[in-house]
Amino acid sequence: MNYEKKKELIKLFTPAAITAVIMLLTSISAGTWKFTFEDILANLILIFIFAGIAFGVTYGIMSSKKAKKKQAEALRIAEEQRRIAEEQERIRQEEEQRKYDEWFNSLSESEKQTELQKQYYQKQLALEQEKIALERQRQAIEARQAEQFRQAQEQQIAELRTANSLQQAQMNAMLKCPKCGSTSITGQKKGYGVVKSGLGAAAIGAVTGPVGAIVGLGAGNIGRSKVKCTCMNCGYKFKAGRK
Repeated sequence: MNYEKKKELIKLFTPAAITAVIMLLTSISAGTWKFTFEDILANLILIFIFAGIAFGVTYGIMSSKKAKKKQAEALRIAEEQRRIAEEQERIRQEEEQRKYDEWFNSLSESEKQTELQKQYYQKQLALEQEKIALERQRQAIEARQAEQFRQAQEQQIAELRTANSLQQAQMNAMLKCPKCGSTSITGQKKGYGVVKSGLGAAAIGAVTGPVGAIVGLGAGNIGRSKVKCTCMNCGYKFKAGRK
């Protein structure tokens, strides 16, 4: 067992041992030890319980610290690996540039001109390909926006059609003039019929006397709750509910 492992075990068990000693001294000083088997067993169980709690708390703290330490170490290693990779890439690029410079300097003047023209055309080709890629990306974005606009328009048209259908249904349900079809209608209740009550009183009173005349006056109430409609367009009059 190496030194670090022994040190970790000592740190882990020391709080539990200290807790056990403190509990033992406290119980003895409090006079709870009667040195019987049951008393000793009960006190030892209590001491082991508190020592176990101290051990668990210490283990949790040490585990948390160890996990954080491992995480920090992993981050440090990852950063170191990234730095090494960047350094290796820099060295590789410098080596390739050095080899290219040596090769380019070994060329004749005409060959150098040819190589420079070749590099120029390659750069122009790369720029053209980049422009084509950007143009395709722009067209894709415009096509997606056009599709979204088309869907929004179709949704608006569908909503307008639904609203028009509801409005048409409401118009169809409205009261119309049977003669001209106009919806400009006014209506009023017929009310108490004076002529009808007079005729009723005369007819019934002639047969049954004064009592019948009184009853006949009630004939004026017949049809008083019915609504009489008048068309504001053509002046035609009709009863409500008539089609």
